[in-house]
Amino acid sequence: MKLLTVISAALGSEMFYKCASAPFWKELKIKELDSFFPALTAPAQAAFRTAGDVSMHGMGSGGFFDRTLRKAFLWEQSSRLYEGKRIWEDFRAKGGKVGQICMQQCPGEDADLYLTPAPLYTHKGSIIQNFHSHPADLYRNVCENIKSKFNIMHYWGPSASVKASRWIARATADVMRQMAEEENVYLMSYIPHLDYAPQRHGPDSTETEDAFAEYENCMEIIIDAAKELGYELQIIGDYAVTPAKNVVYPNRLLAEKEYLLLQDVDGMLYPDFHSSHAFALVDHQVCHVYVNDPDDIPSICAIFETLPGVSCAISREDMPEWDHPRCGEVILIADEGAWFAYPWWEEEENAPDFADRIDIHNKPGFDPLELFSAIWPPKSVPQDTELVQGTYGRPGRIIHASTFTPPPDLRSFTGAAEMIRDMLSK
Repeated sequence: MKLLTVISAALGSEMFYKCASAPFWKELKIKELDSFFPALTAPAQAAFRTAGDVSMHGMGSGGFFDRTLRKAFLWEQSSRLYEGKRIWEDFRAKGGKVGQICMQQCPGEDADLYLTPAPLYTHKGSIIQNFHSHPADLYRNVCENIKSKFNIMHYWGPSASVKASRWIARATADVMRQMAEEENVYLMSYIPHLDYAPQRHGPDSTETEDAFAEYENCMEIIIDAAKELGYELQIIGDYAVTPAKNVVYPNRLLAEKEYLLLQDVDGMLYPDFHSSHAFALVDHQVCHVYVNDPDDIPSICAIFETLPGVSCAISREDMPEWDHPRCGEVILIADEGAWFAYPWWEEEENAPDFADRIDIHNKPGFDPLELFSAIWPPKSVPQDTELVQGTYGRPGRIIHASTFTPPPDLRSFTGAAEMIRDMLSK
């Protein structure tokens, strides 16, 4: 068997039915499914690769707060970050080959090959383009074959665009060809760009329609290779982007109530994680509040339950499917149209130095404003949250498309993962 799964960022059902026009969709079996919850990149990808929930794989968002080190970690890439048996373990144990192309948390020993961006940040503040590649020469060979190198600037930031997805699509097709002599292959690839336009301009914008047409062009590259090389193909969305109407600042409330303590460093406010009683790590419409003292959990839930924009504040103990040590003691879910921002400061002059920079690893929370560019200072990140027009994280409806006929009872994202596990085990 040769099988490829393509996880497509933001391939929600509403966007699909509004924008899909490529002829190849008529050749595929289309189903509408329930998304994974939390409907976020890293949790969804971990859920697909394990067919499990957060309590099993441990990815409750794009990052976590380490209680021992008292430090937030965002977008770390080791495959050991997510736990649980992989859906391909039995397939691989019987001699099948497994590869991952630009998936989150893919470097490690649980696959035979992988490619993923791994830029190096210099002391001068610049970026050295780099890739995690196994085998070590895989990235070089792919670049030579497709006559193009990957540019991290197209993957995230104000210059993020279809160029990243186009490179990944071509790289995926090339890896498929490099594995052509193998009898049993399972590959996974991630096409990222379809959520950029909805976040910048809104999911109902003409820019989003244009981005979908670009997405179809990328998929044509993959579909043509799959036909040529005899691969079955599965395409699945990870979440649906919905309009963003208002922003919620959980860390400001925690600071106001003196749960989050701040340090003044030359007028800039930084969190004192060692002395603070609680801290909120945000990711779009989901927020993990890490609480030192269990006795504070009821009062923290209470202050957030009445905060405008918060749909619910739930103790992790009351959410069995999220009961994992890396999750916060309190989980916040945003109202429809609302999203969580990480800032704890009120005035822009008190912002820490990383606030107006693209810095996905040092910011203790996801910052969608990094998709935008401020007029001044040049190459800086604006601080106007009203720029953000789309968000995600709440449960939604996604699209599943395949060359094979899925079972009639397929209803959910994790159900699609279980289906692949069963196909690989035959």
